[in-house]
Amino acid sequence: MTRLFRLTLLSLSLGWTGLQVASAAALYSTSFDQGYTNSYELAGQAGWIKDTASTGGNGLILNFNGSQAAYVGLFDLQPADDFISLWRPINHTPVLAQAPVVKFSVDLTIVDSTGTNNNRDDFFWSIYNMQGDRFFTVDFDNKDLGIYYVLDGTNDWVYSRTDFENDVTYKLQVTLDFARNRWSAALAGTNILKDLPITTTGAPLTLGDVDAVWAVFTRDKPGDNFMVFDNYQVVTEALVAQASVRAPGQLTNSTFPLRVFGQSGSSYAVETSTNLLNWIPRKTNIVIDTSFDYTDPVPGPQARRFYRARLVP
Repeated sequence: MTRLFRLTLLSLSLGWTGLQVASAAALYSTSFDQGYTNSYELAGQAGWIKDTASTGGNGLILNFNGSQAAYVGLFDLQPADDFISLWRPINHTPVLAQAPVVKFSVDLTIVDSTGTNNNRDDFFWSIYNMQGDRFFTVDFDNKDLGIYYVLDGTNDWVYSRTDFENDVTYKLQVTLDFARNRWSAALAGTNILKDLPITTTGAPLTLGDVDAVWAVFTRDKPGDNFMVFDNYQVVTEALVAQASVRAPGQLTNSTFPLRVFGQSGSSYAVETSTNLLNWIPRKTNIVIDTSFDYTDPVPGPQARRFYRARLVP
């Protein structure tokens, strides 16, 4: 009589399936409430830095959407300048084999210029490495309300085919996969840019800072428009290897051979179940050279058994 054994891996899939996100750890986050004073510029508080000797163009605003938030723009730079960048150093070197993904998120609102001013500017989010090289910029253009981007190694601004509205709060999320040298961006949960190169010039793949920028369109005629930003967060995601199980050999009258695939150096437990609810551990082993073998004793002739493998500490 042929015995039927079913290999059911639930959320795991047959064959080697690479890596999946396991957990996230904060590199830096702030809501601009604690440790900030709204009577001063943002630059100089809580480790925030600016790249101009000019005053103005940045600060903190009370009761914006119910909380204190930061801003760039609004007040003229004195003396006049073309732009102001604000950042808080992150200085993170991704561990490409374990935690290559970094995610930046921020809530932002572009407030238009008043009717008496009527000049409009650009507001950037620029990503830099620890060496000071700019990887790319996402531009909220307050003149035509379009969102653009530019990569390093080029001065070509590319339209994302996405627009924004003034006085609307959006969540911008930028995902950087340093292992793949790729980044993507989402606005209000919708992907607007996908799978673009972090660097086109071979710049070192580290994360130095994420800058809020007011780029003045006409140096001596800045708008009194501004970008409010809040809930600024940078996290890194740790990855762990998925497991998978195969049956490399033939079922015999007394044993059933299994092969567990996973990340070398990680431990995996082989478990069995008869009902997919209750699982019994059979063997725990460390993967060497991508896999290890386990031979399971065959139960009774009419038995049905499900198998799974899972990562263990």
